Amino acid sequence: MMRRVQTLFCLLIGLATVRVAGAAEPRVVENSAHGLWDEAPRKTFGILEDLYVAGDDEENGLIFGRIADVAVDSHNRMLILDGGFNCVKVFDPDSMVVHTIGRNGEGPGEFNQPTAIAVDAEDRIYVASQGGRIGIFAPNGEWIEEFRHQFPGGVVIDMEAVPTALYMACYDYVDKKVVHRYDAKHRYVSSFSDSWSVVKPTPPGELWAQGGFIDIDANGYVYYTQFTPYEIRKFSPDGQLLLTIHRENDYMKPPVIERKGDSVAFHIYSGPTCILALDNGMILNVLLYFASDSDVVNVKTVFDLFDADGRLLKSILKEGKIVVRCRDAQGRVYASRESNVPEVARYRLAFR
Repeated sequence: MMRRVQTLFCLLIGLATVRVAGAAEPRVVENSAHGLWDEAPRKTFGILEDLYVAGDDEENGLIFGRIADVAVDSHNRMLILDGGFNCVKVFDPDSMVVHTIGRNGEGPGEFNQPTAIAVDAEDRIYVASQGGRIGIFAPNGEWIEEFRHQFPGGVVIDMEAVPTALYMACYDYVDKKVVHRYDAKHRYVSSFSDSWSVVKPTPPGELWAQGGFIDIDANGYVYYTQFTPYEIRKFSPDGQLLLTIHRENDYMKPPVIERKGDSVAFHIYSGPTCILALDNGMILNVLLYFASDSDVVNVKTVFDLFDADGRLLKSILKEGKIVVRCRDAQGRVYASRESNVPEVARYRLAFR
């Protein structure tokens, strides 16, 4: 029997602690509540709005029911998945309507409660909806085909398309994995990423919040942010865990679960809405912060910026509910917001 010798050591880098267990083990980075950029010389970053599309425009007749997701193609067209009206609304860069894709129903090119959208390198559009259906459309909106994922009852939370694969974030009730890879011909390949914290024990009652959001960087690495507790994971394209990131915070509290007889009520809780692998190597984790499990009005948005090694650089707080959905090739960030009506906004990240 081969004996494996494990060497554990701690390396203090700024305010982050990195634990390494053997050469083949994934790195674990523990961050304090303060980022490296909070120390002198101080640095920060900003989220600057440069475009928005309102959900109620009498001149153009633009009305959103419920914004489920947003994607951007190579021409910077915004593809807004409307879960209220079961369609995709496509806008050119200066926010004028191009066309609408899909409609309510169960047939070819139709949606029933769509949940996620993605665009591949050829600008084909993928839309996930109830029943495990993944509809595929040409850039002009023409229906091509559909296939179904193999996880009964699993809702696709997020979806990312790369030239050689399609990744889905979807809870598998059997194997308890949450990230799934399909090849370019939409054949199932593998599943990875546990549905609970890999390193930190998951407190009782939190396992209901299965899943999270994903992003893919230019080298094909997969980034995943867990609903609860706070945890970011980086994987190789084939699903090997490479890095786990934690940070101290005062907003990621365990979800409140109330049981009354045979019924269960799940209260709102603070958690991520998106993770972005930026082209400069940094990682942006975006979360909604609810000060109370019953107050849905006074919500804030937390932007946590990490370097490529998983060290927290800076955390900023913005008023309001900014649900970040995706980024484009220029590094701009797209988010849905709710003011008087649903709307989509585009932001630039400014580092200074």
